[in-house]
Amino acid sequence: MSIKDYIIDFINYVFMLILISVFILYFIADDHFREFLEILRALMPLSFFALIFLIKFKLSRMYAKRSSLDGMGEIILYLSSFDKMWSELIVFILPFVICLLSFLFLGKVDSVDILQAVAAFLIMHAWHNYIFKKER
Repeated sequence: MSIKDYIIDFINYVFMLILISVFILYFIADDHFREFLEILRALMPLSFFALIFLIKFKLSRMYAKRSSLDGMGEIILYLSSFDKMWSELIVFILPFVICLLSFLFLGKVDSVDILQAVAAFLIMHAWHNYIFKKER
């Protein structure tokens, strides 16, 4: 491990200690334990995806380090204009799909659903621009 990795690990460790101590002081010492249980119940589904993300990130990081040591740090993709068109189509249809699912399951489209659709669109659009601005 390099010095940079040790510094990042140290910052993460200090952040986690501060976060845990704030939680202990607020939820346990200040008698807000029921709120703590509600937060845990709400975050439980996210923990599944966070675990998958952490495993995938660790494997990708190991692969990237190994590839850079072998001198093959870049990935070359050959995409056609048809692929770019499909990508744009998915980016622009995603907000409508989110609103449609909300309408089908709840019978209405709330402002929260619209905010989720806009957030998904902005993230996907930024990613699309990042990827395709690299084209030569």
